[in-house]
Amino acid sequence: MIMNRKLALRIFFALCILVTWLYFPVFNMSFSSGGNPVDFSQPTRKETFSVSQYKDEPPLFTEELTIDPFRVKEGERQYFSIWVKDPSGVEKVMAKVTTDKGEENFNFQLVKGTKENGQWLGFWETRNISLNEMYPTEISAQGKKGGTTKLTCFWYTLK
Repeated sequence: MIMNRKLALRIFFALCILVTWLYFPVFNMSFSSGGNPVDFSQPTRKETFSVSQYKDEPPLFTEELTIDPFRVKEGERQYFSIWVKDPSGVEKVMAKVTTDKGEENFNFQLVKGTKENGQWLGFWETRNISLNEMYPTEISAQGKKGGTTKLTCFWYTLK
């Protein structure tokens, strides 16, 4: 009988915590992040990853890669941002997305810094991504002297 009473108390307290959590939305707050308010009631779907390489031949992917949104719905615009460094200059940055019906290619534009060390941004309108949960994107940077570096990243669909 004592064991059943302890179990009943545990279940009661667990239900109290659940009801409290559902009734009082914990994530409906705003904090300041770098001077900008953060609204936790609208979860961000952007993900940023640190990037490093084992080779020393330019162009080099440096600092970070951002995918926004990381979990994407069909028909949404998806952005990729990456930092690229090459002392002789970056000629171009592009991406190849593998979808259910083949490949989609798009180019990046320099949005911050210089062609020797800058942040590049590219985007595409998502389509043909209904069959799988995860899709690859190959990002490649070509230097003015002809060197090429490739990075493959994966992102997810949001059903």
